[in-house]
Amino acid sequence: MLIRNKPQIVESRSTVCDFHKLHPGEQYPGCTCTAVYWTRDKTWDEMTDEEKLAETDPWAGFAPIKR
Repeated sequence: MLIRNKPQIVESRSTVCDFHKLHPGEQYPGCTCTAVYWTRDKTWDEMTDEEKLAETDPWAGFAPIKR
């Protein structure tokens, strides 16, 4: 049995601390820079034609994709 997931997209957000805004690339023990990555399901408008077909047709998407 194949488990098919909805098409997803990776998003990210980052913040740079005040020290690294002035001195990029240097090490600083009090650094508060952060980065967050997550995935979410694509909206219908973000999907490609192949992904839309796979979402609507239960038998679509099992053949190799020709590119």
